[in-house]
Amino acid sequence: MNASPAPPRLSIRLLGEWEFMLDGAPLKGRLYGKAVALAAYLSIEQDRSHAREHLASLLWPNLTAESARGNLRQALRRLRDALGPSASEFLAVTRDTLRFHAAHPDCRVDVAVLTEPFPGCGHGPGPDSSAVCAQCLGGLESRLAVYRGEFLSGLALSDAPEFELWLDARRQSLRGRAFLLAERLCSACEAAGKPDLALAYAQRCMELEPWNEAAHRRHMRLLADQRQYATAQVHYDAYRAGLAQDFSSDPAASTHALFEAIHKSGLAAGRPGASAAQESPPPAKAERRQVTILCCHLDLPPGVQGDCTEQLAEARSVCTVVLRRHAGHIAQGHDGYLYAYLGYPTAQEQAGRQAVLAALELSSLFGPPYRFRAGIHTGVIVTGFDPFIPDIIGSASGTAWRLCRRLRKSGIVVSDATAHLLHGRFPLRALERLDAGRKAGTASAEPPAHLLLAREDGDASPRAAAPAAPVLIGRRAELQRLKKLWRLASRGEPQFLVLRGEAGIGKTRLAGALRDEAARRPAGVRHLHCYPEHRHTPLYPVIALFESILGLSADDTPAAQRRKLQDYLRRQHPAVADAAEPVLMLLLSIAPADAPVPSPQQRKQQTLDMMLLLLDSIASTRPLLLIIEDGQWLDVTTRDLLERLLHRKRPAALLTLITARPDFDPAWLKAEAVLELQPLRDAEIARLARATVGSLSSRAIDSIVRRADGIPFYAEQMARISSGAPDEGGGIPAILRDLLLTRLDSVPQARRILQLAATIGRRFEQSLLERISALQAPALEPVLRRLVDAHLISAVAAPDAAFQFRHALIQEAAYDSQIQADRREAHRRVADALSRRHPQRAAQQPAEIAHHYTRAGDPAAAIRWWLSAGRQALRVSATAEADKHLREGLNLLDQLPRGEERDSQEAALLLSLGQAVQLGRGYGSQDAARIYDRAFELSHERLPLKQRFEILWGLWTVSSSRPGYGFPRARELARELLELATHGADRELLAKAHTANANVALWLDRPDEACRHARAGAEAGDRLQNTMGGLDPAVACLAYQSWAHWKQHRTSDALAASRRSLARARSLDDPDSLCAALGFAAMLERFLGNIQAVADHTRELQSVADLYQLATWQGLGRMLQAWMRVRQGDEGGIAVLQACAQGIQQIMPSVAAIFLHALAEAYGFLHRYDEQSQAIADGLQAAAKVDERFFGSLLERMRRVCPAVREARRLME
Repeated sequence: MNASPAPPRLSIRLLGEWEFMLDGAPLKGRLYGKAVALAAYLSIEQDRSHAREHLASLLWPNLTAESARGNLRQALRRLRDALGPSASEFLAVTRDTLRFHAAHPDCRVDVAVLTEPFPGCGHGPGPDSSAVCAQCLGGLESRLAVYRGEFLSGLALSDAPEFELWLDARRQSLRGRAFLLAERLCSACEAAGKPDLALAYAQRCMELEPWNEAAHRRHMRLLADQRQYATAQVHYDAYRAGLAQDFSSDPAASTHALFEAIHKSGLAAGRPGASAAQESPPPAKAERRQVTILCCHLDLPPGVQGDCTEQLAEARSVCTVVLRRHAGHIAQGHDGYLYAYLGYPTAQEQAGRQAVLAALELSSLFGPPYRFRAGIHTGVIVTGFDPFIPDIIGSASGTAWRLCRRLRKSGIVVSDATAHLLHGRFPLRALERLDAGRKAGTASAEPPAHLLLAREDGDASPRAAAPAAPVLIGRRAELQRLKKLWRLASRGEPQFLVLRGEAGIGKTRLAGALRDEAARRPAGVRHLHCYPEHRHTPLYPVIALFESILGLSADDTPAAQRRKLQDYLRRQHPAVADAAEPVLMLLLSIAPADAPVPSPQQRKQQTLDMMLLLLDSIASTRPLLLIIEDGQWLDVTTRDLLERLLHRKRPAALLTLITARPDFDPAWLKAEAVLELQPLRDAEIARLARATVGSLSSRAIDSIVRRADGIPFYAEQMARISSGAPDEGGGIPAILRDLLLTRLDSVPQARRILQLAATIGRRFEQSLLERISALQAPALEPVLRRLVDAHLISAVAAPDAAFQFRHALIQEAAYDSQIQADRREAHRRVADALSRRHPQRAAQQPAEIAHHYTRAGDPAAAIRWWLSAGRQALRVSATAEADKHLREGLNLLDQLPRGEERDSQEAALLLSLGQAVQLGRGYGSQDAARIYDRAFELSHERLPLKQRFEILWGLWTVSSSRPGYGFPRARELARELLELATHGADRELLAKAHTANANVALWLDRPDEACRHARAGAEAGDRLQNTMGGLDPAVACLAYQSWAHWKQHRTSDALAASRRSLARARSLDDPDSLCAALGFAAMLERFLGNIQAVADHTRELQSVADLYQLATWQGLGRMLQAWMRVRQGDEGGIAVLQACAQGIQQIMPSVAAIFLHALAEAYGFLHRYDEQSQAIADGLQAAAKVDERFFGSLLERMRRVCPAVREARRLME
């Protein structure tokens, strides 16, 4: 068997989301705009050298030749910097030309793979042949697989028209190539008897060329081949409607003939087929649902004379008739027991009450001599395997049967679960448990039960209270501020405010209250909405608003749309109509073909100026309230417009109000222009619940308050469905489950779609739902519309883009209704779709995919994604999230077979987890030590050298703080690291090894040795990507070098090294390294007595460390801040220093001497010499414990000097 070829060093993906990978990692830094365009152009047009003048004019045609060439040099420099030392391998750069070696053996460009010639074996797919051998089929599949989306998806350079022409031509060519591949694969799979694959490739053809009618015919024929006649007809109807709407035409005669053939069942794929009436319905889908089960038994006591068989049979038939009026399903049990299932096959909103009423009716019908017994229980059952046996497991039915059997005479017993659904309408008496002697929770333990004492209290069918109208509670101060701003705006003083808070906090409701206030007097209101999928569309909310105001329709001709615009401007803005018309025509893309088109910059400037002018036009006649919803999704251009609005000084009767989530924080936004909405207090949530549903019990309100977390939207929704009882099965209160399932059952044909959507999450994209449901848009869109109409979901963007469940509990109910096997399959579909079809989302949210693979029962895949999620969180110093993700992965390891692969994965998880724990809890964390110990147990020769080095590195990082270790043991491990790195000849490992040795030498007070290793580490780490994580080697080595130079009395060299360390740290996106540079710099300035510099560095250190919760650096920052307080005469800093000295013992005891040295020095500032002596002694003891000599020597010097200072002070006094 031939070995697999080594992966290319440089991988360039230009199809779909672009991606540049070097040696398995993204290029250093990100390429944007013109730099991406340059790289793509050179890699595609790689058969020749390109003149610099040509490239400059291609990409920067509006600039002078000199400026264009300057921009080209900058883009080229970014590209070369990203490639690093490998740039010369792939780029041929001369004074006048550029060329990219895309054909280099170590380079792979996905476009080149797509455009490779078709396989050339004798069985290859020639133009007239569909036969393909397995090898050729695999080759075609691998070529098509690289087409992940449009060439350079999302890239647009409107200021480079020649490049845009080249880009469009390439996009069409490559899309056509992908279509041809998909078409041939469809033919090959059909010929090979693989109908499912053929149908999938037919669908891919339609995705690539939506209006290729032959592709639609093939898709319809393949559907008919699989007896999916209805789906084929729905597809035809949708295609015909699309043609009529977009092209005002009808399908070709051949397409309509195929439709007629399928419709009449005379032809299916060109052959006679079975009639459509014979198409068997899909089998019932297994699911979990809550039901209330009434088990009853009617008999006559043994003393009754004569043969009672016929009498009893007639009585039981009456029971059946009564039960059918109340229940959805009746089943006969052994020995005359009858089972009525309320909530099956469709949910019933008051199933518990209906069951009790049925039992009471039967009890009233059958008095003595009959004995009527009934047991009622509410629980979750698994249905769908046999429509005549609802509870295939029998657990819930068995509970109802046991409740019935426990009665010796007539009566009705309800379980505790059902009692909670009755809202106290029926008097109940708790029954003594029959199994009081058994331990609760054993298999035979009976649930609590209640004897029904009488009929329903009050009205047997009370009318449900209507939901109260939305009210504004707990926002009086916020509303008063808005009203004040509106009054000021109405007087001609322009106002600007951002309402900011998390989703559901009440931003929209507060904005609506102000809108109602504005409507009380003549005023103008303009309401703009932003959506995530349009956050990169310039001025999208403005365009949408104009389209709505003008009533523009897709059926309108451009001329008709222009007339509507002209009429509107003449009527509403006569003073500016002539100036506004050409600008708005360009904005709305309805300008005549011969209209002049300004440059992009001019067009943007004209458009923004015109928007402001139109706002002034409205505000000149009446006050204007401009509301912009969901500002976190604003595009850049609209943000520019808002910035200009904020900074304008001219009078205008205008209030601009933006609602946004917390991540909306543009640089131009002033703090005084933001109103942060906080969660409501518990009492306010309770008031809101009562206002929403006035009949809520106090228990229900308490539950709402507890679960709402101060979010009014949650409280309102829970109040409307009257929550409040203990939950059962899946975390949803049983009191809610019937209501939720009733809503779900209102659209039975969409039940599986709801379940799949719920598996995706609270919010789901239609495109993803299409992929996991196997329903295409024409079939799926009507289902989604029905769900919107049923108020189960709502569109959060365009109707074909994204939706969300109206409430989290609806999503939970839909999700919980799946049986375990279906849940796993649904999660697998979601995970596969996200990882294969949504690469950008996969890269940004690996934890989402890990979650789905975990729930799918695929531990191997889940572990890989949990590791990716943990590493991603570490890269942004999200230590808590990293810790959680990595432990999730570790918890799955036991499900994998033992072996090298499992050991390698465990080691990788442990190494990243060790970093997360050290960042969050301190470098000396004993938890981190235990993690690295476990990793070391796996450190055998089968692991790669780099992984063994990382394990040893982890042990070294915690070694100095481990009991019984100290710096001598750290020195041994540092030497082992250097030996291993030297053996591997890896530059990054060498940089890390020298860093470790420089660190240990510094703490052992060997400045010459520390400088030697620091220089080597800084040189090796310069321009090196820190793939192992942790402190950047160059930053750390320069910081160590600064202290070592200070010890050598080379002050200027020390400061120079510190500045270099800070400069490099600031150039990186690494909070931990920046904190290290700042901490060492602040301490150096402390040694030198530069107090202002100490204060500046400390302030920044505390800000970064607190933002990212970096425990070690937080402790150092607090210590330095307290030290400065004491130096300025504030004795309150002593207590903080004492606390810091104690706290560092938990975080990193090996550096306790640093903190005790600062405490001792602080005591000296205050002339508290006895306490200073004790702090010195404690510091020396701490240093000796780990053999730390740097601060040990400083403390020893202080100990020697202290008596003389003390005596001098005494003499002065």
